[in-house]
Amino acid sequence: MNFFLNKILPEIPAKDKNEFSLFKFRKNNFMILILSIFLIAEQMVYGLFMSVPYSNLQKVYLLSALIMLIFAIVSIYFHRNVPVHLNIFHEIYELSFGAYGMAIALFRFLFIETDANAFRIPTVYIAVIYAVAVIYVFHYWQSFILYLVLSLGVIFLMPEIHPEIKSDRYAADICSNGIIAFMIAVIHYRNFLKEFLFKTQIESKNRDLIEKNHQIERINAGLEELSVRDDLTGLFNRRKLDDDLRFALNKSKRYNKDFSVIIMDVDHFKSINDTYGHVEGDIVLCEIANIILNNIRDVDTCGRWGGEEFLVICPEIDIVNAVHFAERLRQIIYLNTFHENLKVTSSFGVASYAECGNVDSLLRRADARLYEAKANGRNRVEPVLAAIDNGSDH
Repeated sequence: MNFFLNKILPEIPAKDKNEFSLFKFRKNNFMILILSIFLIAEQMVYGLFMSVPYSNLQKVYLLSALIMLIFAIVSIYFHRNVPVHLNIFHEIYELSFGAYGMAIALFRFLFIETDANAFRIPTVYIAVIYAVAVIYVFHYWQSFILYLVLSLGVIFLMPEIHPEIKSDRYAADICSNGIIAFMIAVIHYRNFLKEFLFKTQIESKNRDLIEKNHQIERINAGLEELSVRDDLTGLFNRRKLDDDLRFALNKSKRYNKDFSVIIMDVDHFKSINDTYGHVEGDIVLCEIANIILNNIRDVDTCGRWGGEEFLVICPEIDIVNAVHFAERLRQIIYLNTFHENLKVTSSFGVASYAECGNVDSLLRRADARLYEAKANGRNRVEPVLAAIDNGSDH
């Protein structure tokens, strides 16, 4: 039974009640704002120009204009300061405009526009009950109570005020119009609720889709990061270094600035593996990688070039400054005590783009100088600082 009733008169899920109430409140408040501004002008015109001075009808019009002004002020306030959570006062305000319209319609029905000789249901009464049904969004029970009170008010008060009018001339019409208006209000609320639920579902699916897209982006970014990182040291791999070399070359050509590369190799690394094991050798490589990372500039790029070799790309540095930098790295590594109190030395080959003219020549020259450093006793930088100061590589 509840399932069948919920299909006909659906209710908002508990998790969406607050959001739906605010959505409904904003809609009703906006309609109050529009109608109250319109009715201020209309009631003033009727009161000042289209009714008998000092008559009851004129008083109703002018009083109604004043009340509409109050509604307009309150609705403007709520339009600019939308509440986060609704309380009983918001709900009363939300219902009050429709209830006031019905009260005015009832008052005019009973006291102003009723003629026993030519009785008919006043147009304003019909207009109000149907306007409330299609303009405002009220819950089923709210609409039921409003239309029940209005209809019973007419049926029970009319004989007291106009006993000359027989109830069979209006009771049936009042009931049928009240029922029809109530059904319209129910359908309006039901459609509004389903529209909100559909909107909520679409927004929820969009949020899920956006979150999934973000997850895919994060996964892709992670995969991209993994694809350019060395598994052991976490430094950039050769693929990434090749890309950065091309970037450094293009930047150097565009801005006519030099850049240098440093190739470093751990001395006697094979003996480290043979003596201490490959695990210890891996630890040494990781510690050297950290030393390089902690001593390069933010604009520099370092990576594992292969095996126990590392490459550092130094933008906007000439050969002299690059050699100074390599010498500082050599000394830091030489003075460092590695895992298991192991002492390690390293050899460096340095070259600049200005010397070579292209990347291939640059790498070949740096690599040749690295082998030269090893041939000259290891734990050194080629070219040496003295050789550069004298204007040659040696």
